[in-house]
Amino acid sequence: WWSYEICPGKGLRQFHMVSLLDGASGARSTAIESEHILGKFDPASIVAEEDEWKFIVNATTPATITGKKGTSRTAAPMTHGGNGAYFYQEYKGGDVCDHEDVTDSAIKAGEVGEGLVERAATIKYGCGNQLNLMVKEDSTCHYVAYVYVPSLCQHPFFRAPVSKKQVVRCLPDEQALP
Repeated sequence: WWSYEICPGKGLRQFHMVSLLDGASGARSTAIESEHILGKFDPASIVAEEDEWKFIVNATTPATITGKKGTSRTAAPMTHGGNGAYFYQEYKGGDVCDHEDVTDSAIKAGEVGEGLVERAATIKYGCGNQLNLMVKEDSTCHYVAYVYVPSLCQHPFFRAPVSKKQVVRCLPDEQALP
C-alpha cells in the first residue's frame, strides 16, 4: 500500500498513490493520496571521510552494539545477498506523529516539541546483489530503511572476513619411540 522514496542526503518519504480516470477524456493519471515525511537529513551530521568507519557496523562487529545515546544497532537482514555490514545515518525532523501511542517514539525517534513527536528514521546502506529499498517501522513513528547497493559489496568495509585455512601436519617424535 505504501511506497517509499529516499533521497540520500535529503530525506525519506512514505506515500500512497492512487489511479485516477478522467470520465470525459478517458485519460488515466496518478496522484498522491497520502504522504508522510519520515525524516530529513541534517547536513550538520556529515562526518569527515576519515571518520566514516565509525558509522559502519561490519560483519565482524558483535551482533548488537550500543551507539550514541544508548541506541542499539544490529546487523542488517541478509536476505538480499549482503554480508550484514551497513553504514547508517539518522534522519530526524519528519512530520509530526499523530499516532495515539508515541511514548516509545519520544525516547527513540525525533525531536519533541510542545508535546508532539516528529517522525524519524535510521537509514542503513548495505551490500546487496541488486538495488533495493525496504522500510520497516521498528517502533511507533520510528522507521528503519534498508538500502541495498551492489557496488558496496566491493568496498573493504563491507566484505565479510575471509577465514584462512591452516594445514596441521603430525610428525612423529623420534625421541619418544623405543
